[in-house]
Amino acid sequence: MGKRKILLSVIAILAIASIFVIVLGAGGSEDAPLSSFSRIERFINSNKHTQPEDYAPAELIPDIPPGAEAIATALGTVYLDRRSLAFQFDTESGYRWSTTVNAEDENLPERFLAEAASALVIESYNTNNPNYAITKEFITADTPVDFRMTDAGFEATVTFKTSKIRVTIEVAFRENG
Repeated sequence: MGKRKILLSVIAILAIASIFVIVLGAGGSEDAPLSSFSRIERFINSNKHTQPEDYAPAELIPDIPPGAEAIATALGTVYLDRRSLAFQFDTESGYRWSTTVNAEDENLPERFLAEAASALVIESYNTNNPNYAITKEFITADTPVDFRMTDAGFEATVTFKTSKIRVTIEVAFRENG
């Protein structure tokens, strides 16, 4: 009786192993690529009944910031905010390109808007502190900025108050980069 149980167990194990070998052999040795990488699938909108799609062309032309200075460049008129060094200009297609966010009718925190409008944002380590705390700074109204116009755009030297880091940025508006 004991030999028969052992023999049946061995036969069952061999049968299961044979099935695995056949299944693995039939599958091939190459992985099949994911379908999303080999063909474009139709987008399925799960909200199609609750939120109908509006396929009208979107149009958003951000307002020129108050206090922005209009300067003539090779790209056309550029609207420059000397306080934050952010600028905007209209492209040939009619799109207004901007270095900052459009905060119109948004409920965004003032600190976020000031950081997003700043042409420079730096993070530095405070080496005077034993834990090397990170200091994040951006251009604000009281940040010293030495500004001058150049033939192709402008140049500004910014001195950040907390870290005492001085950075010079040169922006040139050229048709070919």
